[in-house]
Amino acid sequence: MSSLADNFNSESIVHYNGDISTTSCSQGGANPHSDSGCNKTSSHIPSSSNVTEILPQSSDTEKQYATTDSKEDMVVLSVFWRKGMLGAAYYSAETSEVHIATDIVDVNPEFNILQSLYHLVEPSCVLVISQVPDSFISMLKSLTGADSPSDYGASKENIHPERKLNILPRKDYNFEACRRRIFLLKLPSEPVDCNEEEHLMYLNSLIDMTNESMIQALGVLLKWLDVSWGFLHLDEQTQAPIMAINTISLEDIVMMNRETYEALQIFNQLAHPSSFKRGARGSYREGLSVYGIFNRCKSQLGCKFMRVMFLHPSRDIDVLNSRFDVVQFCVQPKNEDIVKNMLVCMKNIKNITRIISRLTKLSASVREWKCLHKTIYYGIMLGNLCEAIASEAKLFREIAGCITEEMCQTDYCINRIIDFKEAELQNTFVVKLGVDEELDRLKQKCGGIPELISSVAQQELKHLPPYIKECALVYIPEIGYLLSLPPWKESMTEEDWNVPGTEFMFKLGNVGHYKTARCQELDGMLGDTTVEIAEYESRILLKLVQFIQERIAPLHKLIKLASELDCLIALALVAKENNYVRPVLTTERVLEIEGGRHPLQELCVDDFVPNDTFSGEQHSLMKIITGPNSSGKSVYLKQVALIAFLAHIGSFVPAKRAKIGVLHHIHTRIQTVESIATNISAFMIDLKQMILSLYSSTPSSLIIVDEFGKGTTEIDGLALLASCLDHFLSREVKCPHVLASTHFHDVVSLVQKSRYLKLQTMEYIADHDGQIVNLFKLKDGSVQTSCALPIAESVLLGSVACNRAQKIYEALKTGGKIPVPANSKRALRMEKYRNLAQTIISSDYIDIEEIQEMCSKP
Repeated sequence: MSSLADNFNSESIVHYNGDISTTSCSQGGANPHSDSGCNKTSSHIPSSSNVTEILPQSSDTEKQYATTDSKEDMVVLSVFWRKGMLGAAYYSAETSEVHIATDIVDVNPEFNILQSLYHLVEPSCVLVISQVPDSFISMLKSLTGADSPSDYGASKENIHPERKLNILPRKDYNFEACRRRIFLLKLPSEPVDCNEEEHLMYLNSLIDMTNESMIQALGVLLKWLDVSWGFLHLDEQTQAPIMAINTISLEDIVMMNRETYEALQIFNQLAHPSSFKRGARGSYREGLSVYGIFNRCKSQLGCKFMRVMFLHPSRDIDVLNSRFDVVQFCVQPKNEDIVKNMLVCMKNIKNITRIISRLTKLSASVREWKCLHKTIYYGIMLGNLCEAIASEAKLFREIAGCITEEMCQTDYCINRIIDFKEAELQNTFVVKLGVDEELDRLKQKCGGIPELISSVAQQELKHLPPYIKECALVYIPEIGYLLSLPPWKESMTEEDWNVPGTEFMFKLGNVGHYKTARCQELDGMLGDTTVEIAEYESRILLKLVQFIQERIAPLHKLIKLASELDCLIALALVAKENNYVRPVLTTERVLEIEGGRHPLQELCVDDFVPNDTFSGEQHSLMKIITGPNSSGKSVYLKQVALIAFLAHIGSFVPAKRAKIGVLHHIHTRIQTVESIATNISAFMIDLKQMILSLYSSTPSSLIIVDEFGKGTTEIDGLALLASCLDHFLSREVKCPHVLASTHFHDVVSLVQKSRYLKLQTMEYIADHDGQIVNLFKLKDGSVQTSCALPIAESVLLGSVACNRAQKIYEALKTGGKIPVPANSKRALRMEKYRNLAQTIISSDYIDIEEIQEMCSKP
């Protein structure tokens, strides 16, 4: 009868973890370590004849498992730029996957594509060639914070894997050398027994070899990993494991710089209040942000996919519509039970990349085997759920397509071969009965050993001298069975350890080990049965690992798709709770939003007032918005940008109806974040943000400008704002979508007249006391005052300050003389001189001494 293990293809034998079995008996009293006369324990030891290395295996395994995550999230990014073409590749140690970015034009002085890629990847280390323009190196230094020479290397010999920026010599970027290194790749998904020609064809199907910049970046990345992997101590393997190659496209990304993400509060990481923990892994938490309210993912993989999705808003309508289909399905009440079952599955689907890497070295723990089995099991369940609803969305069909017969075979073999219950007790790999006949025979033979050893230990104790009260029988691989005796008095000499009728072998700690006639009899009777069992189970383990490796590719794809589904279900939960709607994406250049709301602000107020937005050739492309302070202008501008952003990541939007034309850029001039590190003033920061909007925008861009020019004098700021708006209007039909709010009310008369310009304001009313009541509703028109004084009085600035401000305002408005404050030192001095002059005029004679005395008084 054939065994199940015969279905595997390898006969290799690996080293095993043996065990040491101990049976203890005591005479004249109970063993202090046992509730009965005999106590049997077992613990695992390394396969070695050196008895001084016998250590409990369980504690080592737990420690190793707990420390393997120290650098698993390391990401290495390699970039190459030549003649305006940017190529890139990066390696993620957590997933053991290489991602390549196809060549793309990046000729902007700010290298916007490079910046977007860097913030998308968030690398731990960056590789770049030394002979690129200084501006490119300067941008990388700015992004990585590598300002000192110790933060980056300038030669191959000076490479350090823990540097943020490694500048490599040009010879490392030789195209042919990089190409040859790529052809050495061997991926698990590659068909078995490929010849060289088929291997090259397979790699060419994954990598476009015509992208020269990308090829050079990828080749250098692979060579750098070859050299540095051992130094990183990420794994016991000598080479970095590469499970798959994925292609990412930067051509369909909606460009948004870091300032825009901060201004729109898409991310908001809060550092730990303790300076000792600040900067450590896990010391940051997400504050009030768009990402924070949407992150309802059940798995860590889903959270990471959502972050990538937020950092990579897409212009691909097909991709976005496929995401909308999934969200649409999940928000429907009739599908609630299916969605709950999906969430249960995704909660149990884990990232198995590191587990697979440990399986190849046969060092995976029982816990990791269970995690793999659970992931496959729930992955198959998720695929079956998606198969029943495959017609609803493309993602469901892709997940269902991952459930192959090979994956089901893998799940069956793991469940059929591994005895998880017994493996947890022994903390090692255990094969079930019925898998192999010879293994079953050995286990049956070994089954009565504990009772036999207990009986032998009792006999040994009877024949020992009466001063020895307890003994134990232990089994050590390659040595056999030994009699173990603890010390029987306080100070034991070497002569004291000699026991009649026994042969002293060695002393381990304060316990002596002896060979007796009964021990030799046990060696002859039982032999190394335990060793034979371990060798058999090791052979089966190796065959099972090879069987899994050949069939693991569909599971990797399923896990990636499951993380996307987890993310989209989280978007659906938020959309359902907050009454979001599905936007309509179009290639037309329009923004039509009815009843738009700010996704964060509406959660912080009791009643949020929605507003409409209509931008396009038929409506107008530029809006200049004026109105009182605190009337809601900034919130309105941000809500338009956020609605457009959410539509480009595949989320429903907070509105009654939305039709969004695909955007190429979202630029903002909203927030000015000053820092000593930037080494520029607040006004210069504002100018840089506006320059980016002027020179990088296209007709399909959305530009948000909030109070530009307030960092300098009113006249200069007004002139700069008017000239920038004029520049956009001069493009006429190619003008981007521009929403600008300002308190420079004269800008309305300074910009050119155009049919693409519309003036809007925020409604307000003034009560009988002159107090301002903002209605937060947008309407057509403009205002000539910001109502700053009534608003300042309403927030209790102080009657004295407000009255003084009102007098200065009226004097400036009419061109009159600014009055002197009544209680100022100058006013008191003028009053004293006025009284003195009046006294002199009304007196018949002048007393000089009296006048001097009056002048000397304070």
